Amino acid sequence: MFAYPHLISNITIWGSSDHHNSQLQPLHRTHKRIIRPLFNEPLYDQHTNKTWHHTHTQPLLHKHNLLDIFSLYTLRTALRTHPHIHPPTVPINQPTHHAHFTPVTDIHDHDTRYASRATLYIPNDTTSLSSTIFHSTKTQAATWNSVLPNHRTITQFKPFKTAIQQHLHHLQNTRT
Repeated sequence: MFAYPHLISNITIWGSSDHHNSQLQPLHRTHKRIIRPLFNEPLYDQHTNKTWHHTHTQPLLHKHNLLDIFSLYTLRTALRTHPHIHPPTVPINQPTHHAHFTPVTDIHDHDTRYASRATLYIPNDTTSLSSTIFHSTKTQAATWNSVLPNHRTITQFKPFKTAIQQHLHHLQNTRT
């Protein structure tokens, strides 16, 4: 699929997990238009010979184990954040990351429900960081915090990736 690299490149910068984000709706519709012919989905009903332009893509995504744009954003952002939260024992070849993540446990010493869930602190002030880095850090931390707590504690990358993909597929398939 030639479109997939274009969908995931820089999705962590311009994407969103909000299904009502008006800026992503054209891309969401384009993604659906790509999915239909990719799997030879007929654009007409053979029984009535009527054109059927709005073939549902949800069953196709489920059948072929694909994620929609919003789930792709969550997956790619969580995968990009994971090595910074759980540094690998062997150095990996990746570009420098300018986001500054602070675990909630570094903010105070007492135990809270957020600290026990391995959540990230989302800063409110922009004085220490440029606005672009601040926005990137804030959205990535919010996305990381939206991942299930038991997934956030998985320290190895491949099991984390598998767990979050399965969870996102489950969420997507239960959504109507």
